[in-house]
Amino acid sequence: MLTSFSVGNFKSYREIKTINLLASADNTYEDTNLILQQLASGQRERSTRVLKSSAIYGANASGKSNLLEAIRFMKFFSENSSKNMQASEKIPVDRFILDNKSKESPAFFQIQFFFEAIPFRYGFEITSDQVISEWLFYSPKGKEAILFTRSKDSIEIGSQFPEGRKLEDKTRKNALFLSVCAQFNGELSNKVIQWFSNCNIISGINDKSYIQFTIDRLGDPKFIKRITNLLQVADLGITDITYSKQLLDMDELPLEIRDTLMKNLGKDIDDESIKKHKAIHNLFSFIHKTSSETIGFKLESESQGTQKLFALAGPIIDTLNTGKTLIVDEFDTRLHPNITRFLIGLFNSKDQNKKNAQLIFATHDTNLLSNRFFRRDQIWFTEKNKDNESDLYPLSDIKVRKDATFNKDYIQGKYGAIPYISTSSLNIVES
Repeated sequence: MLTSFSVGNFKSYREIKTINLLASADNTYEDTNLILQQLASGQRERSTRVLKSSAIYGANASGKSNLLEAIRFMKFFSENSSKNMQASEKIPVDRFILDNKSKESPAFFQIQFFFEAIPFRYGFEITSDQVISEWLFYSPKGKEAILFTRSKDSIEIGSQFPEGRKLEDKTRKNALFLSVCAQFNGELSNKVIQWFSNCNIISGINDKSYIQFTIDRLGDPKFIKRITNLLQVADLGITDITYSKQLLDMDELPLEIRDTLMKNLGKDIDDESIKKHKAIHNLFSFIHKTSSETIGFKLESESQGTQKLFALAGPIIDTLNTGKTLIVDEFDTRLHPNITRFLIGLFNSKDQNKKNAQLIFATHDTNLLSNRFFRRDQIWFTEKNKDNESDLYPLSDIKVRKDATFNKDYIQGKYGAIPYISTSSLNIVES
């Protein structure tokens, strides 16, 4: 369960900015929109309140996507730096490039989360050449304890992190110590990696990046029943989904698919070898019923909105049933506002979100910007200043009347984070 994420000197974020999912003292929607996280035994406080969802608003190019991309990068680098990078390889981090100082300074990433009811805090600073610093803390009994701290080539191991001993010399300058410890089956380091693996980050524009996740689960009878129910409730005219698998010889596949397989399988695979293998082809149809007929449609025959909802359904159902964290950029693209609201409502629900799953999403849909759905601390804004730096702040930091109409005030510019369009210098039509 994510409680905060901080980033600095990454893409459009020059200064360190933090999105915080710990709930304020406000009691609005505390029965539906908050998780009461029970803490491990020995903690002075018995529980803490965490937001189930957060919405991020802002003008185009204001930093919404860059914030989510920063979380994606931290996840990727934590999971892969020690196993998928060579010693001489550059770290693919994009720092703020609009001033010379930032180009030479390290990027900053820090995440705080609960895993098995224990708070963890992990972070690092990196350049394209090396890890500058790295740290991991946890709080099993209330007081934060050091697991390890790193400053370039020096790594200090805490007494509660014996899994890190004798691994200092095995850590390359462009690899994270956490990643190395996890590779050697460290218990606590693998808990951090497991949390990252339970945090799924997807783009609402590029369905192809996650639609296969949904398709691959259609063979599970429980899953196909759940996704069919979701599509039925969304009023898309779909009454059922039929699914089957077909085994194909490799020479039955289209040439471009065979070429892709050959490329992915490597140079040692020849035509004769590949002919010995079978390919699994997923066949599924969306069933629509009229008063007189039952008709099956292929996915590509459905509307763009239906395709988007089908693609999203897999990650959403998986997240709700496992208590993971789902992060979606451009969440509302191609979806009707009522469907977007319905999906968010699944997370802000005691009945549907029993595993304490979280949804964090970027959106332009002002229909959602309402005190009928969200607490003020669930709404965040990104805005660029005159130096093209991104700022990040919650609505709860702004003085708002109790009877305020959030979406109306936002469009009027009272909260910032909108494009200010002036047509006085517009000159796009030939005179």
